[in-house]
Amino acid sequence: MYTEIRTYIQKCVPCQRNQPSLKAPTIPLQPLPVITKVWFRVGMDLTGPLIESEGYKYILTFIDHFTKWIETRPLKTKNARDVATGVFSIYCRQGAPVQIVTDNGREFTNTISKTLQEIHGCKLLFSAPYHPHTNGLVESTHKAIKQSLKNL
Repeated sequence: MYTEIRTYIQKCVPCQRNQPSLKAPTIPLQPLPVITKVWFRVGMDLTGPLIESEGYKYILTFIDHFTKWIETRPLKTKNARDVATGVFSIYCRQGAPVQIVTDNGREFTNTISKTLQEIHGCKLLFSAPYHPHTNGLVESTHKAIKQSLKNL
């Protein structure tokens, strides 16, 4: 019965024409231009929840695309206020970058985060959904951090 139904559906022209596509629409990707300045473009992301230590469960990570310098901050939650506080503490130490590459997480697209970036003159560049390799520097850094934490 299963094979008969499958054969019938495969031969049914209206069924084949009207079935929804399982593939997401493709949007042409554009490479980021090469940079030659320190702290011009940075990647930013959160990793977690991790095993809780002293109330901290998340790690906010910044990585400079030119020097590969890493700045991290532990966070207790990933709500807008905690993330903005972590971002601001990195700005106080390193200064605000010109461009920030991040994913479309709510913690980076909310009004608090956008206001913080506008005040400091940062331009947010969002990676394409389902393309984590756009922010691959941060993703590989998270992998190394998690491995180090496992070893610890």
